[in-house]
Amino acid sequence: MPVFAEEGVASREATADDSVVEPVEPVEPVEPVEPVELPIAHVDVSGPASDDCVILLHGLARTASSMDDMAEALNDAGYRVANVDYPSRQYRIQVLSDLAIPAGVAACTQTGASRLHMVTHSLGGILVRDYLSRHPLHALERVVMLAPPNHGSAVVDNLEGVPGFQWLNGPAIEQLGTDANSLPLQLGPAQVDTAIIAGSRSVNLYLSTFLENPDDGKVSVASARLDGMCAMLVLKVSHPFIMSDEETIGQVVSYLGSGRFTAEQAEYPQCDFREPKQ
Repeated sequence: MPVFAEEGVASREATADDSVVEPVEPVEPVEPVEPVELPIAHVDVSGPASDDCVILLHGLARTASSMDDMAEALNDAGYRVANVDYPSRQYRIQVLSDLAIPAGVAACTQTGASRLHMVTHSLGGILVRDYLSRHPLHALERVVMLAPPNHGSAVVDNLEGVPGFQWLNGPAIEQLGTDANSLPLQLGPAQVDTAIIAGSRSVNLYLSTFLENPDDGKVSVASARLDGMCAMLVLKVSHPFIMSDEETIGQVVSYLGSGRFTAEQAEYPQCDFREPKQ
C-alpha cells in the first residue's frame, strides 16, 4: 500500500519484497508572496451620545478634513458624527462605496445610534446612490447631497484625454462623465429621503465653459438634480467650498432635523419618502 512522504522526502512503496521505487525529486520552495494591502477607510467619530448619527462622505481627491466644519456644526446640533476618510483616488466607485459606507455605518452602530443620516460632497453622493442600488440600509432616514454629479459632468468628457487628468483623479473619474460609461446615469432614482444643495458660483471659469449654466465650476445645477429627490436648493457657492460654506451648513442642519430648508427659494418636488407627508 502506498506511503505518502512529506514534501522533499523520497517516497517508498511496500511490495512483496519491500523493494523501493525511485526517489521523487524534491519540490522547489515556493517564492514568498508579497502581502496585498487591502483598502481601508478611517472613521473619526465625534459628538454627543445620540440616537441619530450622521455619516459624512467627502468628494474626489479630498479627505475627511474637508468635512470638519460640517462635523463640528452637526455635533453642536446634537448629532453623533462619523466622518469617513476613504481612498477616493485609488479605486472605482463600486469598490469605494462598499468600503466607505459600511465603515461609516459600523462606526455609528457601535455608538448605539439607531437612526442614520448621510451628508455627502460631490463623489460621495454617487457612492451613496451606488451602494443603495445594491444594498438595503433600513436605518437610513435622510441624505443631503452637496454638488453631486447625478447626471455626470461634462468636465470629465472634455478633459479625460488630457495628460495627467486620470492620474490626478484616479479610476473613479472615468465613471463620472456623461457618456455610456457614466455610472450616475445607470443608477436609479432616490431610494430614501434625499435633498440636494447645488452651487451656482464658479471659481474656475475655464471648466465652466464645458458646463450648462448655472454651475459651480465642476457640476451644473441641472446635473445635480435627482429623480425622486424630496428637496432642491441652489446657493451661490462654488464646488470646492460648498461643504464648508456657513449657509450651506446651516441648511444641512435644518434639513436633517425637519425635512425642510429654511431658504425661501428651496423646491419641494413630489416625493415618496417625505416624512411627515406634506
